[in-house]
Amino acid sequence: MLNRKGLAKQFPWAFASEAIFRKPFVKRLTAKGQESAPFELLVAVIIMGFVIFIGTSVMQQVNCEKCKGETNSKLDRMATALQNADESGRIQPNVSFFLSGCFNQDEEKIWIEDEDKQMVCAAYCGAEKQLCTLLKYYGNGCGGFSIIKCLQISPEADFPSISGGRCEDREGMQLVNFEDRDEPIATGGNKQGNYLLWNKTGQGDTYSTICAYRKED
Repeated sequence: MLNRKGLAKQFPWAFASEAIFRKPFVKRLTAKGQESAPFELLVAVIIMGFVIFIGTSVMQQVNCEKCKGETNSKLDRMATALQNADESGRIQPNVSFFLSGCFNQDEEKIWIEDEDKQMVCAAYCGAEKQLCTLLKYYGNGCGGFSIIKCLQISPEADFPSISGGRCEDREGMQLVNFEDRDEPIATGGNKQGNYLLWNKTGQGDTYSTICAYRKED
């Protein structure tokens, strides 16, 4: 009869699994597992950080597009109010000129600018005019962006910023010149606020005079 040693020689495959689980081999496997654990954890942390970064970037982009859309919509309303103010004798006592609120007002500018390039007028106003009027916006939010609207008012329209003449002084209100791009923020440079718009064009005048009174808080 064959003993255990003899059986092992004759049938080595039957004893292979036993050899695998001998103590020295198990120790080697455990040591390798312990060595690879920190590396696997590092990889997991890197992947998680990348996923969080991508997710945050996507959310910021979505929020930016939403804020840009709201700003664009509010500028449409502003353009409509200014165009209505170009009608002689028209008074609009409560006009709200506020944008999306997403951005710092100190980093936003709104102004009216006359354009004499036909191609530019065609791009924004749909016709190759010799002269057109544009409502422009620039903000530093979302990396900086601009919006330009065609403004259907006379390029000769005047927005006095000093009381006297057609635009008399009104208590609790400040005249704002929409044509002044570089007007300091402290005196209405970003143009946002609640307004009284009053067209004070006189008979026989060759241009419109629009008194834009911003109500003081």
